[in-house]
Amino acid sequence: MKQRQLILVFTIACLLSGKPTWSQEKVAITGDVVYGHKDGLALTMDVFKPPKANGCGVLFMVSGGWYSRYIDPQRSQSRYAPLLDAGFTVFAVRHGSSPRYLVPEAIADVRRAVRFVRYQADRFHVAPDRLGVYGGSAGGHLSLMLGTAS
Repeated sequence: MKQRQLILVFTIACLLSGKPTWSQEKVAITGDVVYGHKDGLALTMDVFKPPKANGCGVLFMVSGGWYSRYIDPQRSQSRYAPLLDAGFTVFAVRHGSSPRYLVPEAIADVRRAVRFVRYQADRFHVAPDRLGVYGGSAGGHLSLMLGTAS
């Protein structure tokens, strides 16, 4: 029991120290990449490229409750640490949010994001046929919609 408590205290201390446990400072971040427009608004994504990219990309659907909010890329990049450490280029995709836009419109937005990344694959140094998607909550649903539609 004492060993478990020690490990827990050590883990919390590492998290609170603010020191990166991965190559955080080496990730190249390109914020607010415009992948489309609608109703006079830009649809944007942030791109996180690891120092040793493996040529594969992962699109993360930034969505909870069908609301896709902006988070400063410097603050959000730790969320993608396991993927970046494995060499994946991460695309944090923001879609048109509820209540202004409905679920089918959010699906159309993220489909547009996938098409954009495929079209710009050379620019991002990823293979257009080696992309994955994921997300939590509504972002998970959007990922499933992408995965089950042709």
